[in-house]
Amino acid sequence: MANPYTKPLHVVRKRVVRWAERRLMPAVDRDSAAQLIHYETRQKDWGADLPDLPEHIQAVYQTWRRDPDESWVRLYEGAVTLDPVAGLIFVGGKVVWGSTDARPRVRERSPKWRAHWSGGQRGFDAVISLRSIFETNYFHYLNDVLPKLRLIERLGLPETIPVVVSERLAACRFFADTVRLGFFAGRPVIVQGASEAIAAKKIYVPSDFDCDRVAFDWLCDRLGATPHAERGDAIYVHRGASSPNRRGYRNEAEVFALMARHGVRVVDPAEHSLAEQIALFANAGLVIGPHGAGLANLLFRRGPGNLIELFNPNIGTPHYYLIARLRGLGYRWRYNLNPQGKENVASSEMDIAEVDAVLKELMG
Repeated sequence: MANPYTKPLHVVRKRVVRWAERRLMPAVDRDSAAQLIHYETRQKDWGADLPDLPEHIQAVYQTWRRDPDESWVRLYEGAVTLDPVAGLIFVGGKVVWGSTDARPRVRERSPKWRAHWSGGQRGFDAVISLRSIFETNYFHYLNDVLPKLRLIERLGLPETIPVVVSERLAACRFFADTVRLGFFAGRPVIVQGASEAIAAKKIYVPSDFDCDRVAFDWLCDRLGATPHAERGDAIYVHRGASSPNRRGYRNEAEVFALMARHGVRVVDPAEHSLAEQIALFANAGLVIGPHGAGLANLLFRRGPGNLIELFNPNIGTPHYYLIARLRGLGYRWRYNLNPQGKENVASSEMDIAEVDAVLKELMG
């Protein structure tokens, strides 16, 4: 076992805080605090054979394939409050661990304890929590947050019950665009402050399946993504200056020249509205780009096509492979070269020769 004292101080501090929170702070068991009003599980249709993925992604893929895949809605009643950090539920001032939508091995974040004890919270008869652990990430917004409303509508909950979103999410352009597109269909939206607990007599907490074809089709219909059967355009998903993780290419001029030679349009999703992104990807027969949330737009493609995903070694997930598979798209991947910096923000160089060869193969 590694010596904990060799860890950075902030890592040790977080571990101590987590230990104290779990063992010393007042808590309520989730199963006794919540009423499970909807539950489904499914066998993951991921196939018996492992797909062609980078070695470090294979390890994640195999782990995820063994995890349960569940869709559920829990109802909390009484003196309940919703935490502002990521949606933990408190009952009578006591935390309910496991009450967020966190999937296996995702740690729930420390709540704002005082917000639940100080009084003066805004109060409601009933609310629906759309809070999520990674809610401001565009992929998780499409995959985890918006499909919650599908479950709520399936249960027939009145349209007068408001949904709760975080202040940080409400500030994102893609959320404002979602509202403008009429996604919530008149259902009230409550914006929860960064340090504000929301009180209600009833709080509904939904969570849907991960990477679900039915949910993706529902999103397409709800947001106006029309099917396109033709071959479609070719686009390169560029991580521009506003990219939150800065995983750019140092040989960017060569990248742009390569795309121009093959007639591939360079697109920075951050420069386009949600409606524009939906239209771009619904019409895209070939998408190429580095691993990142911009590739989540693949779910809007309902026609034939291909994805070329470019990975920095040691970072990434199988999510975009799974979306491509659900959408019937062909899938290729290549490694980037010479990453520099911390893994999650490292710049790199596109392997121009390798990508050129794949583009020639797929585009003729």
